[in-house]
Amino acid sequence: MNRRISMMLVCLALVAGLGGAAEANPGIRPLHSRRGALDEHAPYARVESDRRLREVVRENERLRRQLRDAEWRLEGLERRHERARERALILTRSRRTGGGC
Repeated sequence: MNRRISMMLVCLALVAGLGGAAEANPGIRPLHSRRGALDEHAPYARVESDRRLREVVRENERLRRQLRDAEWRLEGLERRHERARERALILTRSRRTGGGC
């Protein structure tokens, strides 16, 4: 119990020390004013977020094009495969019946 109280006192002293350090050095801010530091950079964060979103949209469009092209090639291969099966079936039938080339 005493250990817990002493740790709490140490933490309070550290937080109070940060407040005093902020007055001595404006670059150091107390914990409660860190949100203000984030607000100062909010426009930059928004620009970065918009830029990242545009990159993701471009990547998505590129992947959609690749998928469309792959589907198109697959359809072509399926058609070629079907024609080859039909030719093989015709040749097999003609060999069985004795006709053919």
